[in-house]
Amino acid sequence: MTVVAVIVANNFAFSTNSVLGARVFLFLGLAAAIAAALIVPVIRLNRRHAARATERKFPQFEERLLTFTERLNAKPNDPFLEHALTLEPASAAALWNLSDLLHSQHRDLDRSDDLLVRALAAGLPDGVDYAAGRAVLYARGGEPERASRLLDRALEAAPADPRLHLLRGRFHMERRQCREAVADFDAADPQSALAQASAGLARLCVGDAAGAARNFRR
Repeated sequence: MTVVAVIVANNFAFSTNSVLGARVFLFLGLAAAIAAALIVPVIRLNRRHAARATERKFPQFEERLLTFTERLNAKPNDPFLEHALTLEPASAAALWNLSDLLHSQHRDLDRSDDLLVRALAAGLPDGVDYAAGRAVLYARGGEPERASRLLDRALEAAPADPRLHLLRGRFHMERRQCREAVADFDAADPQSALAQASAGLARLCVGDAAGAARNFRR
């Protein structure tokens, strides 16, 4: 359009100011087109970079997981769902999202727990809290055996975590499995007053009064 404006101005002998204005308009139009050609790809690149950075920092925002969750809610038997997980079999976020979804729907709890343990082993942030919370839910819901199995497997994935040892020790005490409780409480944080007091009570349970007194003095 700007080129046409210049041609028309020349052919019809418009004034010099008119021709100059047309040329300025042409220049501005070309500049805008060049700027758009350069800037739009950069904006798109920055968006992709920002999306990747966000997914690295907050794995729960992975776009694939959102699609995965929506499809699983709509079609729980869709073969795509299994294929989606095989794309990222070691992704802690993918493992946790499917585990949480299965658990919330109260179906295939064995697989749900397996996925949770795998996510914990893969470095899921707050994975220990998720495992401990689910174990407590199982215990309170009348499934102590499932709670114990989950804690056993969680400790295989995170053997040095004191919170899991404390919780499993507490479960052992509720079942009067005092020696097992002693082992778990001893494996917890030695600087923790709660761990020392718990170990003392467990030692009293097995008849080790001297050992219990040492725990209580710490």
